[in-house]
Parts: sequence; structure tokens; C-alpha cells
Amino acid sequence: ANMSVNVQHNPDLLCIQVDDPVASYEYTNWYKNAYTGYSEDCSGYIVEMTYVPDDNFEQALINRGLDFGPLNDSVPIIGIKSLINLDVSNSSIYDLTGIEDFENIEVLNCNLNNIEFLDLSKNTELLELSCYYNKLATLDLQSNLKLTKVDCQSNPLVSINLSNNTNLEYLNCAYCQLTNLNIQNNDKLITFSAQKNPPLCILVNNIESAESKVQWYIDDWANYSLDCSGHNAEKIYLPDDNFENALISMGFDFWAPDDSVYKAIAETFTSLLIYNNNIKSLE
Repeated sequence: ANMSVNVQHNPDLLCIQVDDPVASYEYTNWYKNAYTGYSEDCSGYIVEMTYVPDDNFEQALINRGLDFGPLNDSVPIIGIKSLINLDVSNSSIYDLTGIEDFENIEVLNCNLNNIEFLDLSKNTELLELSCYYNKLATLDLQSNLKLTKVDCQSNPLVSINLSNNTNLEYLNCAYCQLTNLNIQNNDKLITFSAQKNPPLCILVNNIESAESKVQWYIDDWANYSLDCSGHNAEKIYLPDDNFENALISMGFDFWAPDDSVYKAIAETFTSLLIYNNNIKSLE
């Protein structure tokens, strides 16, 4: 135990035969690859693997020493099950399948990717999630009760229910497509941004309390409510693309032109400067 051992950077080393595998994992002066295991008999040692179909996700794990090449759609579970912090931002990842076996992960950064679906139901130790600038249309965090921070801005999210996440202290869901957001029971929430969304109904326990929060930022066309069941984000037909592009440049529309603008947003206009935009119709 007093001897220093370093066998890192041996990519094909999967098993180290020792007398006491349990004790070996505790030695702080023994260094190995994250995916290398200890065993009393390496001849029958089996490396448990988790399925990772996205090559870019697997390559990101290889780059972080959690797997070894070549790419084979799987990574050793031993290297990921005890991992606390994972940053795979800006890695061209489409599919984060395999994240479910990161059972002790507390901090996950997967920003600036192309992820369309994110299943974190098995990651119950998660404290911080940063997944901004992806393609997430849904985000279910009902099982992640320990979360204190969520940054999911700039995703095509339409609704989120965070009423179970009572430990949440920071939430950024700006620049999404939200029309419904449930933050009931989030009494610990200090910093909150939901700006640059469509007309948004935000479900809370106390409207007066929500409106008094100095670090809660919402649009003029958003509102806090005790009941969002009847909320309807009505649109106005706007056939002239140049007119719509002018509104986008002024910050009254935030998405790709779709021949419409939200009525609640239009009702906040006090002036329009739209000259020299080749507009043919203000219909």
C-alpha cells in the first residue's frame, strides 16, 4: 500500500491482478486509467460496457480518458459510474444515450451540441445541468430532485415542469419557445431568466411574491399565474417576410420567419421604425 504505482496511458490495460481488489481501489498513490479494474483473477475478468451509439459522444469520453479506441459504440462502465463531473460541450453530439449509467454524476455540461432528446431519469444525483444551444424540444427533470442549477436556454422547448425541483436556485430558460412553465414550489429559486420567449404563462404559488423577485427576469408579454390551463399564445397572420424580418431585427420576434407574430407581443408595441425594409404589405 505504501508503494507508488503508475500504470496510466496503457490503453489496452483493462485488468490488474491483485490480492485485494477492494483495498486497491482505495490506495491514493496507485494510478491507473479510469476504465482499468482490479481483480484477483484477470483471466476471467469481464469488462462491463454501456451502449454509446453516438461516435462523437464516445470520442469525447475517449478524449477524457474514460474509454479507449477504436470506436465501438460502447464504453467501460467502471470508468463512468463514479464520475462526478462531465463536460462534453461543443462536441457535435446528437445522442447522449449512455448517460444513464453515469449514476453518480453531479455536474453535466453538454452545451453547444445537436442533442434532440435527453433522458436524465437515472441520474438522480445531478446537481447542475447546462444544456444550452441544443435542439431539445422536451426536457423532463422530474426525477432530478437534487438539482440546484439548470441552464437550458436557446432550445426549442415549448413547456417545462420544474415543480418537483424544489432545490433549484438558478434557472435560465431564455431564448426558447416556451408558452408554459411550471415553477411552483421553487421557493429557493434566486436567479431566474425566461426572457425572449413567446407569450409565456408561468405557474407559481404566489403571484405577488414572484413579481417582487429582483433577480427574476421575464418579458413584458409574459405573466405569472396560479392557473395556466387556459393559456393560449395567439398569433397574428403576417404574410410579408420583410415586415416580419423588420420585427425580428427590432426584437419583437425571435424565431425564423413563419408569416406570423404573437398577438400579445404586438400589443406591447408603442412605436415602429420600419422604413427602408422593402415592405409591400403591413397586413
